[in-house]
Amino acid sequence: IYATGVDSRVINIQFNAQENDWMLSSIYRGQSHDIKSLVMLNPNCLLSGGVTTDICVYKLQDGRFKDQFGKNSH
Repeated sequence: IYATGVDSRVINIQFNAQENDWMLSSIYRGQSHDIKSLVMLNPNCLLSGGVTTDICVYKLQDGRFKDQFGKNSH
């Protein structure tokens, strides 16, 4: 599960079958301001858009954030 809110973070939550519980898997800060939308393009690519006109592209590997491209990428 990917989630975001009134900050610049996108988080990944995964179910841990061994512990029968949900766990925070990874956090990425891609946008410079609040994120308003997330779109899953395919199993390896997630997009975020926010209150600015920036769009960030997140590369995923096994559901976790691997890399990010956009305004705040390195």
